[in-house]
Amino acid sequence: MNPAVKELWLTALRSEKYSQGRSALKITSPAGETKHCCLGVLCEIAVAVGLVSEIEKRNPMALVCTCDACKPPKEYWSEYSYGTDERDIIYPPNKVLEWAGMSFEKAQRLARMNDNGKPFALIADEIEESY
Repeated sequence: MNPAVKELWLTALRSEKYSQGRSALKITSPAGETKHCCLGVLCEIAVAVGLVSEIEKRNPMALVCTCDACKPPKEYWSEYSYGTDERDIIYPPNKVLEWAGMSFEKAQRLARMNDNGKPFALIADEIEESY
């Protein structure tokens, strides 16, 4: 893995800047709460250095609530992509993986750790020791 990218990523994962989410690189609730998976944090670093841009996509299937108490009843989550491929909502685009010096298989492994509930601190330890 690219040592400079690795250091930036470890610092970001261990900071309290990012709230952890699952199943997407980045999502924002209708109330404005934003969550990232560990790979979404890597993509945010890629945006910060000008490698890629963030693309907001409204997700009409991710309804927050449809009960009568919630007004309006249909509020949508926003998902973010960092590339043009549909997979780029769940995994970083190849451009980001190549920049980071990480294989798609390793990205999948980290995504599974994240989505299975491992906190960012443990994921950072895994990256530090094994990547």
